[in-house]
Amino acid sequence: MNTSRYFSMTALTAAIALGLTACGGGSSTTSSLDGSTASVTGVITGFGSIFVNGVEYETNGATIMIDGQPGTEDDLRVGMVVTLEGSASGNSGTAVSISFSDEMEGLVDANNVDPNTGTGTMTVMGQTVEVTVDTVFDSKVTGIGSVDQVAAGQIVEVSGYSDGNGNVIATRIELKAQDLNSYLSEHGDGIELKGVITNLDTTAMTFDIGTQTVSYAGATLDDDLSGGLQDGLYVEVKSQQGKDSNGVLIASKLDLENGGRMGHDGKAGEEYEMMGALVSDPDSDGFQIDGQTIRVGNSTKFEGITMSQLAKGDMVKVEGYMDEDGNLVATEVKMEKDSDSGSCNQEYKGALVSVTLDSGAVNAGIIVMPGDVSIRIENDTMMKDDRDEGMTPDMKFNMSKLNAGDYVEVHACRNGDTLVATKLERDDAEDGNN
Repeated sequence: MNTSRYFSMTALTAAIALGLTACGGGSSTTSSLDGSTASVTGVITGFGSIFVNGVEYETNGATIMIDGQPGTEDDLRVGMVVTLEGSASGNSGTAVSISFSDEMEGLVDANNVDPNTGTGTMTVMGQTVEVTVDTVFDSKVTGIGSVDQVAAGQIVEVSGYSDGNGNVIATRIELKAQDLNSYLSEHGDGIELKGVITNLDTTAMTFDIGTQTVSYAGATLDDDLSGGLQDGLYVEVKSQQGKDSNGVLIASKLDLENGGRMGHDGKAGEEYEMMGALVSDPDSDGFQIDGQTIRVGNSTKFEGITMSQLAKGDMVKVEGYMDEDGNLVATEVKMEKDSDSGSCNQEYKGALVSVTLDSGAVNAGIIVMPGDVSIRIENDTMMKDDRDEGMTPDMKFNMSKLNAGDYVEVHACRNGDTLVATKLERDDAEDGNN
């Protein structure tokens, strides 16, 4: 198992369910919005309408955007990191808008994921993508059923937490196509990569994102880049050609992303709630999650961890407000998952013995696995349906759809005497035994 620790709350989250490990069982992960409209970033863990950061949001009437284009709830998938505008109280809320934007969609350079654990790293267009036990994987390529089977030259879409400088903790990886040509036949705009420009050479017309060199000599620059490129700008690169013989990514178009800076585009004083993973170690003033700078001070309340204990990979929940410089000033930082403790190295497979929902809930209760092992399911448990029944994967899947006899694979964390599921995948029994 990957021993990296991870989580956040205002920014996108992939380990929402994991939060329960730190604070105990029961429906303890709730929104701090208290009925007011605010922004929340986190990972989609299931559908009821939609579960984000442990809260079930009603989506009727919500505006949904997928990579800048209008979409529907049918376009959303478990493991996607989304930013949601809405209101919530306790474990329920109403979404006004939901937006999703992937970190990259492009060529795999190398795959070092362990087939036995399903964890490791993958290099995608010069970016190091960390794959954890809670990373969700889907495939549109026949014959590829697990992330370790993905090969160099294939095209993947990655959602997760990025530092913009070549490091990503993946919450979801989807294999999109066997090669660039087959991908371009359905996606004429080309593959895409987001990140912060470094090593800009205006003479050679190249720059780096992570370890990937990009040539923009023949690229179209959007109007927001009319003032020219510079190091530190956050951009999106689109490429219809892929890489040349030297491994340089040939850009066909450059767009300024999020106004040129990573993080939440909020107003001063806006309340913001974020759940996610630290992609780098903190400094004396704070830390970053998915490019969002988070500042801490004497008034910041820490729960389950101290500032000196925070490290790359920690999954935390952050509540606070935006300042005039675009920083999230933390009022509370809460540890959601610490997989370095060893308490999360729990994996169970088999046919469900029983399923018991909490009263009035659709995604909270107790399942019993073979051997009389009881496991708690929560709103933030990643719920994925791989069973082949002619249905769209993941859609509307939650605990209420489980039945005794269903074959499942469960990853869980132990909190005292209680096992809390971080991810549950239902599959056909014959596939699950492969």
